[in-house]
Amino acid sequence: MDVQAGPPGLYSGAVIANPASGPAVRIPIGFYKEPERYNLTIKAVGRDGKPATYGDAGVMNVDDGELFSDFVFLDETGSATIRVAPGRYHIMGFVVGGSFDTFSMVGDPETRVSGDTTFTLDARRAKPVSVGIRGVDTDASSADLSYTRFDEGGDYGLAMSFGVGAGAESGLFAQPTDPVRVGQFEMELRIRLLPAGTSSPATASSLYDLLLFGARVPDPPTWVIDGTGALARITARYRSLNDNAEYSDVRVGFAPLQFFAGGSYEPVAVPRTRYEYVSPDPVFWFHDATWYREEAFIDFLGPWADPYQPGQRTEERWLWAPLHAHGYGDRNATSMFVGTADLRDTGDHNGYPWEWSDDPLMGPGLPLYRNGQLIGRAADPFLQVSVPAARAEYRLERDLNLKDLTGLANVSRTRWWFLSASPGGQDPYAVLPLLDVDYRAAPLGGRNGAVAGRPVTIDLHIARQEGAPPSQVVAATLQLSTNDGATWREIQLEQVEAGHYRGVLPGSRLRPGTWVSLRTTARDVTNSRVAQALIRAFPVR
Repeated sequence: MDVQAGPPGLYSGAVIANPASGPAVRIPIGFYKEPERYNLTIKAVGRDGKPATYGDAGVMNVDDGELFSDFVFLDETGSATIRVAPGRYHIMGFVVGGSFDTFSMVGDPETRVSGDTTFTLDARRAKPVSVGIRGVDTDASSADLSYTRFDEGGDYGLAMSFGVGAGAESGLFAQPTDPVRVGQFEMELRIRLLPAGTSSPATASSLYDLLLFGARVPDPPTWVIDGTGALARITARYRSLNDNAEYSDVRVGFAPLQFFAGGSYEPVAVPRTRYEYVSPDPVFWFHDATWYREEAFIDFLGPWADPYQPGQRTEERWLWAPLHAHGYGDRNATSMFVGTADLRDTGDHNGYPWEWSDDPLMGPGLPLYRNGQLIGRAADPFLQVSVPAARAEYRLERDLNLKDLTGLANVSRTRWWFLSASPGGQDPYAVLPLLDVDYRAAPLGGRNGAVAGRPVTIDLHIARQEGAPPSQVVAATLQLSTNDGATWREIQLEQVEAGHYRGVLPGSRLRPGTWVSLRTTARDVTNSRVAQALIRAFPVR
């Protein structure tokens, strides 16, 4: 075989022997002619100078990520070998030392491979990571150290992150790097700081969620924020669902290049008001809170907000009653997607309950009707079905029974009616004209309870889901029950502005030991409608 002939690639063929008589004998052959490739051996050395027992690396050809872009996990000897094309490579990873008490991000975002190469991830080259705020004495609660790397064309990206828990800042290290010449590189450090001496974020009156980033790892990897004035401050008000479940939150940040990020859930002792300082624009933040008991879990997802501005002051309300179902969906010419957030709070956070009990407590269903005929049903809070293009009336139903799983919002029943046809114009998708009601009840206490004998003002904000064509709301009703929906009393509504209605629950009806249930209806000018009953929306004390 002449290995110099022909370009690299897969080859196949056959050697055929033709005897003087009888059938021919065919022997298949095949081989792979490898392009120019070299062994790249990656080793890891701990801060003690010994081979690391835990290490990994992201490796990418930054000239062209299609040639190689993957994660390499080292074996128990702290080594791994891969075959790569010649070129410039990003080789960076994490070396964990001791009993998982030191974490070092090490490597080089741009190194050349032109022959067999051994590259060492040497934790001894990493320096301590440090973050502080001038004028504020803090301790680290949790941190995520990460990087994002793109090749020269920007078509391939590689990202790696390592999260550490409370007090880990003292064991967090990073190797300084030079700016890259090919493609783009960004290092990111998300860290949550607490006032010094605070034992847990659960009881903290303030905290600092910071995301530091740059085109290189600085030398030393130390950041000092010039006071809190340039940070955004959020007054976060957390309530409880009238129970003793476990509550937690996480705030995940994204720097300009970052497409993969992590964060650690940390406890919140509710009810609580907490001042949360965060890095401003261009950082995007996603905030998430959770409710947990052994048999169930509720995830409250925050809206994807625009970046906070330097010095901005704002407020967030978490787990404020009345919790209620919120519908959403879209469609194209042949299919429709619908879903519900079963426990949306008054801060526009969508709560999704899940349980893993062998004997499930919840028994929800999600049926969808077209012109009165059932066309699909799901047990999950979302459904996708095939639909004709022609215009028709649809009805979406969602019944939820938590059966005392939480301390309130145990039962809800919601119906949505809307007209829909295949989208026209250039856009193949259209947002469904689902009409939703958002609530605000005041005053309620930290456990979402009303005070007996004291009136409660209910504000209804009625609108189609975001992205749907706007439509004028022409009618709304509100009813009150204090016997779990056995009987209802009409509450007079005042229209405050377009889509905003207000009613007052009389204090004489709010007796200690009872529960407030609410029933609403609404309709817009195109006959999108919603009817919703919230049983045990909040207690009276």
